[in-house]
Amino acid sequence: SFGGVVAFEMARQLCAAGEEVAQLVLFDSSLSRPDDTWFAAPPVSHAAARDLASAAQVFGRFTGSDIKIDEAALCALPVTAQIEMVAAAFSASGTAMLQGDAGAMVAGLLAIAKAHREARLAYLPGPCDAPITLFRAEGSPEPRWAEIAGQAVEVVPARGDHVTMMAEDNATALAEALRGVLA
Repeated sequence: SFGGVVAFEMARQLCAAGEEVAQLVLFDSSLSRPDDTWFAAPPVSHAAARDLASAAQVFGRFTGSDIKIDEAALCALPVTAQIEMVAAAFSASGTAMLQGDAGAMVAGLLAIAKAHREARLAYLPGPCDAPITLFRAEGSPEPRWAEIAGQAVEVVPARGDHVTMMAEDNATALAEALRGVLA
């Protein structure tokens, strides 16, 4: 995800400063998401609704919870009511992963999604000399890292999708593959 963009820029700056970066490993990271540019046009409430519906979907898939949030229904509400609705759905899921104030967590997720998108859209990457390995989840779009980095990128298929590749069922296989890359 976005952490890969940060890691890429850190490696790029270290290499540019003459430091050695032995290996840059990215986990299903990309420089853009398919709907990033969509967010420039809609009203704030519609953008928040899309981010919150997506967050609910990810939370549900990662925790195995059945969380149903309708993006169109959220669009009809002010952002504060959207946050309350999603927080109530998270709380009703009964997952042990949810601790503390669900409303604060959902508001934080919304702020993070917006900040990540703005940073991705503003980022102008340059070439990077560090060797790069990308663990690419099933169904993820073709990454542009080789084009940006100016070099070949080793792509290692990972079990699961962007959300579940690090879930318990897939973590052991991912760790084994990572050990092989770092050996």
